[in-house]
Amino acid sequence: FGFTPRLVLLCLYVTYAYQLVVHSPYVRMHLWLETFLVTPRSHFVHHDEHVQHQNSNFGEVLSIWDHMFGTYTGEIHQKPVFGVSGYKGSSLFSIQTDSLRDFFKKSFSIRG
Repeated sequence: FGFTPRLVLLCLYVTYAYQLVVHSPYVRMHLWLETFLVTPRSHFVHHDEHVQHQNSNFGEVLSIWDHMFGTYTGEIHQKPVFGVSGYKGSSLFSIQTDSLRDFFKKSFSIRG
């Protein structure tokens, strides 16, 4: 019973490889694929700095889940502004570590 480690690793590899495609602005896919698959055009909506767009299109490979749970947002007609509204970090390091730093600051400042 269950899946072999080789199959699990293969699925992870395919998923991660597909994420490179989804996050590339240079890959074009047919519109009809958005019914089933996450495409770069549909996933870029998720990275827009507007909160109403960030709370949508969570799927990694299959967009059917976003359609089922009501989190799907179609293509927005203006070019998305990537980022988090109100966040001013500019270096890759600060973008990756600021939330952890804030978490630990808040954790240690709480007195029980």
